Amino acid sequence: MYQQDSKKLRFWVRLMLLLFIVVATSVGFFAVLKGTDLLSNRISEELIFSYATRNDSEYKVFLKSNNIIDLDYMGENETYITELVNNVEIDFEYSFLGNNETNLNYKYDVYAIVTIEYKAGEKDSNRLWHKRYPIMSNEDKEKTLNLRLSENIVIDYHDFDKQAKLFSQQLQLPINSYVDVYFDVYLEGEYDDEKFDNRDEIKVQIPLNLSAFSITKDNTSEYSGNVYKEILTDPEIDLELAGMGGLLFICSFFSFIILFKKIFNIQQKTEYVINRDKILREFGDIIIEIVTPIDKEDLSVIEVKNFNEMVDLEEELRIPIMFYEDPVKEKGEFSLMHRNILYFYEL
Repeated sequence: MYQQDSKKLRFWVRLMLLLFIVVATSVGFFAVLKGTDLLSNRISEELIFSYATRNDSEYKVFLKSNNIIDLDYMGENETYITELVNNVEIDFEYSFLGNNETNLNYKYDVYAIVTIEYKAGEKDSNRLWHKRYPIMSNEDKEKTLNLRLSENIVIDYHDFDKQAKLFSQQLQLPINSYVDVYFDVYLEGEYDDEKFDNRDEIKVQIPLNLSAFSITKDNTSEYSGNVYKEILTDPEIDLELAGMGGLLFICSFFSFIILFKKIFNIQQKTEYVINRDKILREFGDIIIEIVTPIDKEDLSVIEVKNFNEMVDLEEELRIPIMFYEDPVKEKGEFSLMHRNILYFYEL
């Protein structure tokens, strides 16, 4: 009972000592990291450039000479009679405003896409056909603070309307048709070695194949953007914290190395233990381990020179070898008894 309690006590002492060393080492390690500012995020973002974009469109519907409407053109948000329409004039505008001069590469395209849709129901429609018609394209590169782009585009309405009517007449299908006119702007810039880009699209939609129609367009849109640069800040070093953490880490680490064998109860094997384990491992099937020593009184005792002689006797007499050990003194006796003779080998 006393031995069991002693073993439990030693086990808990070792466990607590191990936990203390692990905690102390961890605390020391993180104190070093904290003191040398290695745990903090030293990369910050600095605002270096701001810009704003704005895009808009306006249109006028120019009329043929007629006796119904006494105007050269009609403005936005009205209903237009197809037979009286001559063409549609659209003004696209785009502006870029930066807070500093920057290198800009920009490109813009103006194009129209005619779309024919099959009316599957009152609300549903599926696209049957579409075609893109390029109108103009431009690109440039400049160093600027402000960029303003504007284009006046004249759309031959009846040219597109004829395509839609021909499509409807040939296929005899209920269709929706319209032409979308796009002003597509893409720019990329660089300021203080940091790159940025922006894309804007302005659309005006004109219905086709109708007796009268109304035009829809995208609302004026404005966008603000910022360009940031990553900055590596200097570390904030706490020498006192780092020094105490380093000292705690080193002491805990070397304490662990010194006490490693004791903590894990690792005992260095003696020559006796090595030889005993080798014999028991190789000849265990012919050895019987006993817990009490053999009484040698009234026996003729013959000491054998080595264990191999004992093995020869076992093979000759067909009697198992008995092994008794005194672990405190690290002493073992291999014995073989035949009649009144005791053969033994002391390890």
